[in-house]
Amino acid sequence: MKHAVLLAVVLLGLLLACAPGEDQAALDATEAEPSDSPPPAGDEQADPPDTRADNRIVRLKEVTVDLDRRTVTCPATAIEAQYALEFLLCKRGTKEHESLLATPAEAWQIHAGLLMLGLSPGKPGTYVGEGKHLRYVPPRGPALDIRLKWTDTEGEEHEDAAIDWLKLSGQADEEHEPEHWIFVGSEILPGGGYWADADGGIIAVANLPSAVIDVPFESAQAIEERLFELNKDALAPAGTKVQIVIRPLKGGKTHPHARALLEINRNGEMTIDGEPIAMNELRDWATAWTRQHEDGMVVIRSSALAPGVYADLARLELKVGGVFEFERRVAPLFVPLLPHTPAQVAADLADWQARFAEPKEQLRDPGQEAQKVLRQIELERRELKRLDLLWTDYEKQLRQQLDDYRRQQAGTSAKDASGR
Repeated sequence: MKHAVLLAVVLLGLLLACAPGEDQAALDATEAEPSDSPPPAGDEQADPPDTRADNRIVRLKEVTVDLDRRTVTCPATAIEAQYALEFLLCKRGTKEHESLLATPAEAWQIHAGLLMLGLSPGKPGTYVGEGKHLRYVPPRGPALDIRLKWTDTEGEEHEDAAIDWLKLSGQADEEHEPEHWIFVGSEILPGGGYWADADGGIIAVANLPSAVIDVPFESAQAIEERLFELNKDALAPAGTKVQIVIRPLKGGKTHPHARALLEINRNGEMTIDGEPIAMNELRDWATAWTRQHEDGMVVIRSSALAPGVYADLARLELKVGGVFEFERRVAPLFVPLLPHTPAQVAADLADWQARFAEPKEQLRDPGQEAQKVLRQIELERRELKRLDLLWTDYEKQLRQQLDDYRRQQAGTSAKDASGR
């Protein structure tokens, strides 16, 4: 549980975090493991709630996490999509034309709430194999129940399963009617943003890797192949205020198909899901992680400036620890790439001369672009000075340890010789 809380708080810190004091409240509220009392009748497949009066509540702006009842709740407004459905829920002001509900909540808040309930994100749908052996593997992840609560104009309260608001299209058959949803989890982008917030889609009905929640089977993104339409007989009128209640189903904490992100910066420093980790700790981490998620996958994302050997060694350590599924990525380079040979310097200077000669033909002002390069040169010089000091001290201490070792070995040899 504490690891889940840490991941959630890391996500809060990486993004825009909640109001002052709320991140500490999240830590305080999630200190104890939820009760394992029996589930209520008719809900045997859900993780058991705790109906104590002193429920631990965490509020992440518009999203409410009830740690005892095991729910993540957010407000939304019902809308009528104008096109074939791609989403059950989108961020307000983004995908309303192909969604049933829009929310003022941020997608990362829902992701963080599910982490606080002890879930790990699963795997988006992907193609595996090559050529004629290429096949599609649908999204996999912890199962979720999604309910929609609303009040009609007569004051009558309703609680609908989210699937009731959907209707299968002509391309679908009964096997495409989901019994549950899955937490696939969007991603923190290399620049620090959250993919689902940038895209706008939160709960998808078509397999979208940017979404936080998806359906657990293959569902096409192409408009003419989409599987779902509006069920106008069931959904609330457009403009109705709706509470979306998301609850993990049984087994979510130990779902086999979890996904973790290992990031490596240019200096070889690493984090897993935002938590710092050393190379020599990866094997033990992998062993512990795969005990809970036996088919887990690790995405290794390296800085474009990091030597590839770091990622190779990290993959080896993780594999020895029991992880066998990987995805290798290189983060985009956000800084100018500097030359490292005389030939590269000559080519770059010739290119700059041509840019300065015809500035109006360039997409960007060459003066501003050149200034970026000069700033990067200064930063790289500072980094070289830092490394020179670091390595000088490292060399001094290692040489001292080597000298001590040699003296110790020489003394041992002398004792052995005198004892014969």
